[in-house]
Amino acid sequence: MNTVFLRFKRLLGALAWATVAWGACVGPAQAGRVLDGVRQRAVLHCGVHAGRAGFAWPGESGQWSGLEVDYCRALAAAVLGSADKVKFVPVTSQNRVALLQGGEVDVLAASTPWTMNRDAALGLTWVGVYFHDGLALMVPRSANVKNIRQLNGATICTSAAAERQIIEHFRARKLAHKVLAFNRDEELAQSFLAGRCKALSLDVGTLAALKARGLSQPDQQVILSERLSKELLGPAVRRGDEEWLAIARWTLFAMLEAEELGINQADVVYEEVVEGNITRLVGNYGEVYDRHLGTRSPVQLPRGLNDLWTRGGLMIAPPMR
Repeated sequence: MNTVFLRFKRLLGALAWATVAWGACVGPAQAGRVLDGVRQRAVLHCGVHAGRAGFAWPGESGQWSGLEVDYCRALAAAVLGSADKVKFVPVTSQNRVALLQGGEVDVLAASTPWTMNRDAALGLTWVGVYFHDGLALMVPRSANVKNIRQLNGATICTSAAAERQIIEHFRARKLAHKVLAFNRDEELAQSFLAGRCKALSLDVGTLAALKARGLSQPDQQVILSERLSKELLGPAVRRGDEEWLAIARWTLFAMLEAEELGINQADVVYEEVVEGNITRLVGNYGEVYDRHLGTRSPVQLPRGLNDLWTRGGLMIAPPMR
């Protein structure tokens, strides 16, 4: 454990470089403008989904929880020394980019797919990936469907936005199919439950959230492990503030590195870390995932691609040295 903690202290040194050097060492006037604004108001403005189970959920008491929410809290812990100094700003797919571009939020944590067009044309920079998503299929448990080939000739319910991808994937697999596309998730779920289609296809994160919160008998539905597309989800910041990008990026990497080193929230005491350590205040990536999406949550979504690279997943942080 001593060796692990030595490595972890090097991790904290990297965070100290990112969160302190520009502000305390070179002075506020030379620090990144977003970091300046956050410190002056002493509150991080973070854009999150208006309500998506496992990612950003306001709860009955208005207490936000979810993967996106805990990333915001971790970033606040890194720059303000407190995970509670966050204003959560609910966003939609229609206004999320505009809110970030206009400065109403300091970081867009709402899981926004990272694409070339968005990266190149919107003036945004993606911090990294905190969730590997992609279209998946949900079927009734009673149908005993184990893989996509058993859906040959089936009718698939999906969103209007995903219709083309579904058609292209089934054609590529030479599987007969019919697609029913809907603009509203409520109509989509109702049609699936009414038996109008044999399977429902949405991004796996959306399916898991729907299964946990939107279906009356979630245990009677199964999400197949196959993925029909790839979506890389993660926080984004405005382009042009390299200091803020580095802080936001290495906050995410620190959460991953802490899990890889086996450092859990309960292991860290105040004297062993720099003030505002995100692991002490929020937890490592695995703890956050399990709390909101995994075994300790109603969503019950296996880690899969979102497991660490050391366990066959895709989650990895650059070396902190």
